[in-house]
Amino acid sequence: MKYLILFYLTICFAYPNVLDIILPSQRKLLERLREKHSDRKLEDVQSSWEPLRLHFEFLESPPQDVLDQINTVLNIAKTFFGRHLLVKRQKGNLQWKSSYETDWSLFEVPVSLQKSYDADLVFFIGQEINKDVDYIARAAPMIFDENTGRPIFGLMQLNNYHMKEYQGTDAKFEAAVQIVLHESIHGLGFTDNLYGNYYNSTSNEKYNFTVYQRVNQQIDLPTPRLTQLVENHFCCSNILGGTMEDQNGGGTAGSHFERSIFYNDIMTGAIMTGNSLFTEFTFAILEDTGFYRVTKHTADIQLWGKDKGCDFYKLQCYSETEYKEFCRNPYDDDDPNDDPLDHLSCSFQNTGIGICLNDGLVECPYNYVMADFDCRDANNYNTTLFSGTNFYFGYDSMCIEGSLTKKGIANRLGYSCFKYACDEDQNLKIIIDGVQYDCSDGGSSPSFNTQQYQGGFICPENPEELCESASECPNQCNKKGYCLGGSCTCIAGYAGRACEKSCTTYRNGVECVNSCPTNTFPDQFTMYCIGCPANCATCSAKDVCTECEDTFLLNAGFCEPLPTYSLIFTTTIIALFFTL
Repeated sequence: MKYLILFYLTICFAYPNVLDIILPSQRKLLERLREKHSDRKLEDVQSSWEPLRLHFEFLESPPQDVLDQINTVLNIAKTFFGRHLLVKRQKGNLQWKSSYETDWSLFEVPVSLQKSYDADLVFFIGQEINKDVDYIARAAPMIFDENTGRPIFGLMQLNNYHMKEYQGTDAKFEAAVQIVLHESIHGLGFTDNLYGNYYNSTSNEKYNFTVYQRVNQQIDLPTPRLTQLVENHFCCSNILGGTMEDQNGGGTAGSHFERSIFYNDIMTGAIMTGNSLFTEFTFAILEDTGFYRVTKHTADIQLWGKDKGCDFYKLQCYSETEYKEFCRNPYDDDDPNDDPLDHLSCSFQNTGIGICLNDGLVECPYNYVMADFDCRDANNYNTTLFSGTNFYFGYDSMCIEGSLTKKGIANRLGYSCFKYACDEDQNLKIIIDGVQYDCSDGGSSPSFNTQQYQGGFICPENPEELCESASECPNQCNKKGYCLGGSCTCIAGYAGRACEKSCTTYRNGVECVNSCPTNTFPDQFTMYCIGCPANCATCSAKDVCTECEDTFLLNAGFCEPLPTYSLIFTTTIIALFFTL
């Protein structure tokens, strides 16, 4: 009898980093704007909100073996943020001033780059090839607009030794895009040394809050949208704010979401194997800076901790309740007698086969997807390892407990990667060797042809949730875009759900169009039809909403989330209505 064995265990933690560099003149500027908020000269910026224009300048050209990858990744980042973020631009081009410091610690800004840019934020990109450091990329805002305090020049450093590891497969390329998006967000202003400069872009007043610091150095950031979304998501109405990471010291602690609470959000302290999510939490903190507004979009859906209450949010794995988000039997790499096969399970959202461990960012162990068992990565299929097991790897694959192997072949893992599909009613189907098995009943064990197969598998306990939160794009956008909420944002020249179509005109959603329809507005920078403001039903301009979607409140042309108690009250009224 043949056995499927675990040949090797690959655990990879990809640590991006925010640089803690503040130039002396910029420190004074930020302190002045922080202490004298009236010094903001908002009349010197445009009154309307326009799509954000990012620009990247290399200090030197990337090595040939990563050149195409990095150029495409940066192009995707420019298009993604231009499609989803609005900014109040400076009047005229962005101009490098002779008063700006040029010594940026990691490098000197060359004279050739000290010029005018048709952009809203310019990143100068440095590079190194260094196998002895664990960072992949790092970034920081460096120069700030004198009128608003918004970052206008930033630094990004790439370690091409590690960036090369994200070549090849669609899933790995997607991870490279996530790394650059993550670092760009730090450059946009998500960094702890700017929290005191965040302000309300509706009233133009500085927030009246204090960042709460706990005894363990963990901080809670009480910006309004982030705090409200956290309360709504976890169903906890008395939190102090969005909790930030407290591990890994400067560069990670304080400037990332706490991993045990926000799990695989793109702005936690390490990119995760098996799909990081760009959730509403990240959009919220970008808006809370006061520098940006968000356009209409469909964010990735986070199930981690949803509706689990204050007990989960505040205690996580230390609660007396055993939440399924965490595992209880972590693998001990230092124990030669500890068999990793005894610690396997599906990851929380079934994106791969995980091993129970602590990833260095949290004290609460969880099932971390092993790189070689990321179900979403089509290149993980190994003929020698998986022949006869019916394993399937690809964007439409998920981890399932059990196996269904051909006669004479056993699966020692106890878990499998199988193809799946969801119908319009969110019924989950598991597809094995071309046959569909109904998994709409969570925890059930579908019958199978015992003459052909052996084993058996168990359907996920939450099939409807998994279907509703499924946000994969075919082939992770084919290295031509980034997938958000099941739809690709493609670089210019492409359209479609997987960026598979050629398009020389505007893109509206996944379609290629000659002109933009009602409630969308053409943008030459991205060649996308930019939608209404986020959570808006109808609008008269891309920054003027006239009617909000349900559970959102219209405020100065934008839609703000209703507080938790309002949602509960609304739900109660609806329930009463239907029971009368």
